[in-house]
Amino acid sequence: MISMDSLEIGDYVRSGKDFSRVFSFGHLERDVEYDFLQIHTEGSAAPLELTKNHMVFSNDKPVRAEQVSVGDMLGDNKVTDIISTKSTGLYAPITYDGSIVVNGIKSSCYVEMLDHVPADQHQFVHMFFSLQRAACSVNFGWCESETYTDGLSDYSSWAIKTYMYCNNFSAPVQWLLTAICALILPTWYSAEQFFVSPILSLMAVGFLIYKSKTKKSA
Repeated sequence: MISMDSLEIGDYVRSGKDFSRVFSFGHLERDVEYDFLQIHTEGSAAPLELTKNHMVFSNDKPVRAEQVSVGDMLGDNKVTDIISTKSTGLYAPITYDGSIVVNGIKSSCYVEMLDHVPADQHQFVHMFFSLQRAACSVNFGWCESETYTDGLSDYSSWAIKTYMYCNNFSAPVQWLLTAICALILPTWYSAEQFFVSPILSLMAVGFLIYKSKTKKSA
């Protein structure tokens, strides 16, 4: 067990039943004071502390921390109390798996950005990081040299700021942005899967060659 401020890119952390490698910090500010929620659960020695928009898996569904209520189940742990507090340090480690276990509770690595879109934003954000995960698979040194501006990763800061800006608009604008992402992000995710899985790539190439030859024969 280590504290969040000791975690570094390249470390392997528990993400459910298995371990997953940290390849980025979406947010990293060691000295800033911020508002947090402490979620206390049965069977946990320490509470889960996170910002209100950070997602957790409540009753197996990714939701904002502020939407969790006493009595909800976070995995096998029942929520007994929720307390508002202030703490110093903002850390948002991102793993290949997209989840991380903190104080015995499995949580999402991501923050829910849009207020009026009931889509699975955990999966959307996970697909957004597809290209960065693929790049890290080629040369992890790129991820180890990650830089930050105002506490935000330079890779993802533009997207975070765009989403935050879109929260100034009504639901239709947010839905339009979601529709655009629904067209683009699955392509990124598919590209990552083909890139990191040579067998899958070879099968796809073989299938295309087979179809090409079949058409010529016909």
